[in-house]
Amino acid sequence: MTTNLDALLAALYVFIDDHVTPCRRIGRPPKLTDAELLCLAVAQVLLGFSSARHWIRFVHARLGHLFRYLPQQSAYNKRLNAAGPLISQVIEALARQVPTWHDDLRLVDSTPLPCAASRETTKRSEPAGHAGYGFCRSHSRFFWGLRLYLLTTAEGMPVSWCLANPKLGEREVMTALLERDHHLVRTGQVILADKGFAGREFEAFLTERLGVHLVRPDRKDEPVRHGRLARVRQWIDYSKSRAPQLASHITRAQRSGLPGATFKSPLTRTTNAATMKRNRDLACPRDESRPQGKSCDEYPVATSKEGLSAGGQRRTFPGCSIPTVPSRTGAKGASACMISVSDQNYQGGMNSSFYKAERMLDGDPYRVLIGD
Repeated sequence: MTTNLDALLAALYVFIDDHVTPCRRIGRPPKLTDAELLCLAVAQVLLGFSSARHWIRFVHARLGHLFRYLPQQSAYNKRLNAAGPLISQVIEALARQVPTWHDDLRLVDSTPLPCAASRETTKRSEPAGHAGYGFCRSHSRFFWGLRLYLLTTAEGMPVSWCLANPKLGEREVMTALLERDHHLVRTGQVILADKGFAGREFEAFLTERLGVHLVRPDRKDEPVRHGRLARVRQWIDYSKSRAPQLASHITRAQRSGLPGATFKSPLTRTTNAATMKRNRDLACPRDESRPQGKSCDEYPVATSKEGLSAGGQRRTFPGCSIPTVPSRTGAKGASACMISVSDQNYQGGMNSSFYKAERMLDGDPYRVLIGD
């Protein structure tokens, strides 16, 4: 654990030092550099320390050997509060590293940030003058504080953010945020939002000024357009280092045109036992010989509606040990390949855990990604 933690901090420091421009300072350089400060701030979030006091105590006890100087809590908070622009740079730099940065999907949302609970505190609180009273519909309660607005990737990695008085309209604040950071949105992208962002002016701004498409659930008082939005954010991520043969097969299958790589062309969960059995029997017939230690793997997976029972032809690739089946391209059909039994067992366990953890129901869409 200590070795892994040291490696994490070292990798974070190197990444931040290479990608984030430090502030120009006049006079004596600080004992704790900007890169070291940002490294500590990111590590605090990654390791789940919500309290700065607990985090500083942990850092002094476990990470002191990695830094020439470690501040106390007050000095740490003071430096961190003044590092807002640098933190924004770090968030953007980290967001560019996630797999879904290059996807065509972005999420926008807002959430309340209560800052005080008593009338006297609201008068003395530091955000006084910026914060205000607002209503949180998801919790059906009023709060005093700010509202956090986020533009994120599909898995929730922040791309851009801002804080605003909760009395301001959501569409107005998000318009200002996207107008300021328009370079972080590409033409043709899809922005997924909730009903709170419904409005002609906001949609016109996104379409005409930014060239993106707004997708949101339909309101009761308007014609059906998108209906109830499916959970396009769900995906299963197979490890290339853990199951190299499985990863190679899925990568080649997706490159040949089979669905599942993007949210525009996802796989769809099926719980129909007859459909799953037919998918398996058509893609990997039982009478087909298997090399020793190998198992037949099909893609799309048998637990998806896009399997071979949906139509199309069987395909394979060089090195898959199925010489009687040709290579093909196209979005219909299924791919079969002989992979190691251990890789096949790994896939089965990952699929079962994914469906259970994400509560994937029949008809829910998801993507299949290959990670390190």
